[in-house]
Amino acid sequence: MPGTQYTPEEITSQGETIYGQRLRDKVEPEHNDEFLVIDIESGAYEIDPNDIEATKRLLSQLSKCRYLRSANRLPNCLWNWWTL
Repeated sequence: MPGTQYTPEEITSQGETIYGQRLRDKVEPEHNDEFLVIDIESGAYEIDPNDIEATKRLLSQLSKCRYLRSANRLPNCLWNWWTL
């Protein structure tokens, strides 16, 4: 829900849920060794070999994006999170 404050654990959980339920089948294995960035509130995402480029593209699409989850090098998802 927009405007909600999330704990790091909630950001992690929401990002993993979106990935597992909606994105895994779309991005694996075609995008292995690329970065996935997810806005946990909208479910919008971007994939790129460069994590900064994926993040910049996602941010340019969203008017208000505050919580991002990023997977390093699909499919071995080591998640990072940001609060913007």
